[in-house]
Amino acid sequence: MKQKSAQYVLLASILFLGVVWLAGQMPSPLAFKPKLATEIVPSLLTGLFVIAAVSERAIAVLNDIWFGESRENQQELIRAKGKELEAVLSSSRATLDMRSKIAVEAARAGSIPPLTAESIAAITSSNAGVPATRIAAICADLAVQNQTLVTVDAKADRTRLSLAFVASLLVAVVGVRVLDSLLEGTHPPFFQFVDIVLTAGVLAGGTTAINAISELLGGYLNTSRKRALEGG
Repeated sequence: MKQKSAQYVLLASILFLGVVWLAGQMPSPLAFKPKLATEIVPSLLTGLFVIAAVSERAIAVLNDIWFGESRENQQELIRAKGKELEAVLSSSRATLDMRSKIAVEAARAGSIPPLTAESIAAITSSNAGVPATRIAAICADLAVQNQTLVTVDAKADRTRLSLAFVASLLVAVVGVRVLDSLLEGTHPPFFQFVDIVLTAGVLAGGTTAINAISELLGGYLNTSRKRALEGG
């Protein structure tokens, strides 16, 4: 289903470009601003990083206010259920050790036949007096609680991303634009719309995304300088 949706989007994009071209409305190529790599891009990335860092911290606080209590309550339920399981298993192990010692002493005294591998396996697999259904029920409940926590975290992540994108859209609408900062000239409304969405996507990715872009461009520039020096 997702593959078909992607195919439809690709086909619609190609058809849209074809209509624009046939209508003679295809915009002319734009020129990049001078000193792009040395001045404009570093300044732009620095500004984007600061905005993303502020937005990231503010949205994290809002997200924690929204989902923090639910997450903490769920974590407490998991800890309590884990302690209950550990207590049952500890009691089981203690009873099992006592039964094993009694069985060994009885075997030494000749009260029962000597222990064999089969009899030892029967003793150690007896759950030491703790019903297997109780242990299974606790484990099942613990698995449900863990899955609930995963669901809460997933909702929190989706909400954080949505809030980040909305906040980034507002910042981009105000005037922070990636493409506009890189290109010369006046741009048509559709270009500005794309620029706003693109800028919002970059900012919504947070400082991690901007750091990745910076590292990628930094590596490219270092390679270019190295080649230039070797060529000279």
